[in-house]
Amino acid sequence: MPAMSDFVVGLENSEGGLRSDLETVASEIDTATARRVELEAARRATIRDCVLALLPDLAEATLGTLSRRVPGFLTPTAAREAVREEIAACEDRLRDLGTYDAAAEEARIHGLEAELRRIRAEADLARDVRDTFVGTTDVRYLIDADYGRATYAQRFWNLQYYRDWKAADEAVERIGLKSWADVLAQHSANTRALATIESAARDAEYAIASAQMRIRSIEAARLALGNAEATVLERWQVKLSARLDALDPAPPWMGSVAQADVEIAGLHERTLGLEAERSRLHAEIAGLAALRKRVIRSRQQTVPDEYFAGLAQIPRARYDGATVIEYSSARDYSFYDGMLYAQMMNYFEPPAPPPSEHHSSSSYDAGYASHHSAALSDFSGQS
Repeated sequence: MPAMSDFVVGLENSEGGLRSDLETVASEIDTATARRVELEAARRATIRDCVLALLPDLAEATLGTLSRRVPGFLTPTAAREAVREEIAACEDRLRDLGTYDAAAEEARIHGLEAELRRIRAEADLARDVRDTFVGTTDVRYLIDADYGRATYAQRFWNLQYYRDWKAADEAVERIGLKSWADVLAQHSANTRALATIESAARDAEYAIASAQMRIRSIEAARLALGNAEATVLERWQVKLSARLDALDPAPPWMGSVAQADVEIAGLHERTLGLEAERSRLHAEIAGLAALRKRVIRSRQQTVPDEYFAGLAQIPRARYDGATVIEYSSARDYSFYDGMLYAQMMNYFEPPAPPPSEHHSSSSYDAGYASHHSAALSDFSGQS
């Protein structure tokens, strides 16, 4: 019988051939996918051209021609009603928004912006006053520590209590107030003043933004009113595109769409077959890798002749020099799932470890009850 080393080389060659097949199949999938994307883009462009040719406007003559191509799609009466409804909706919107005097509104906004600048200047000044006040030595620390409040954590038996007391007295003297309570009151007044000014700034910002938004909304409504018919036309063009896209089969007057549909369907079927072939190749490669690992670990010295012959039974992707032909029986036969593969896995089963009080040979053998689970375990172990 042939040597083990020759069989390992045979396994490696078979695995290499399958990997080459896998690369070819993957390339064919990419080619088919790219062609399908190209055809779908060209198909959409053709449909768009058909829409623009069939429905360039809502004129009665145009709709008459359209009705002969796409019966019952859009009548002149329906088009006029759609335009009337769009105009009414735009007018309702304008009534809700009201009108405005451009010069007066511009002057009002400029006034609000000037007021906002003044408020922001006041806020900057109030912020400086607050920060300067609390920037006095130890003031920020004592305020943050709640000194002088019921929530102050230190007690008279803590040394920090007396340190804070001394620091507060010195801070009061530096600031020029009478007591720490006056310091807290002044800080609260500074904080409230800043909050009031910042609130006024936010109100001014909101007023400016609201005025600008209202102007934009009114202008947009006026523009929509002037473009009511164009808006209706665009909506019906979108609906017509969907109608033409759904025609099956596409009529001859749609040009290349019918031919594209046939080719796209064929490419879709071909891609499905290639994907199935790719999955099979992955399984075969994984199975061979697991078998090769087991062969290397095995103590067998020779290999039965039929095992070498079995490697030739591994299904390969057929290639005619121009394109991959899906393996016709990929779903009917796999070397990995075959009886010969199971025999090989059992033949090259690694020796059981020596018996111990924790592991018996019978429990070890039970781990190989299924050749599929063993193969998958071996394959995952090498990654």
